Amino acid sequence: MQVAKRKGSLNDLPTSAIMIGGLVITVSMVVLVLIGMNGSTTVASANTIIGKGITAMGTYADWFGTIVIVIIAVVILGLIGGFYMVGRGHGGRS
Repeated sequence: MQVAKRKGSLNDLPTSAIMIGGLVITVSMVVLVLIGMNGSTTVASANTIIGKGITAMGTYADWFGTIVIVIIAVVILGLIGGFYMVGRGHGGRS
């Protein structure tokens, strides 16, 4: 008997880590581009808009810790739920 894959299992952890890594790299690259644009632009209104973009990316980056905690919580709850189901005779090997 095969057990269906549950959400929140350890199998989801590498995928989640790759996604978070991709987000961190993307935000970092956007900030680097904006900083480069900010230094090369002489128009005041453009500098203001670029500055707001840098601030927005910084605010977004502040949420990375919370996102990681939520992903870890989902994995832990999935494992606890899986152990509960196996203990109640709804999974495992036959």
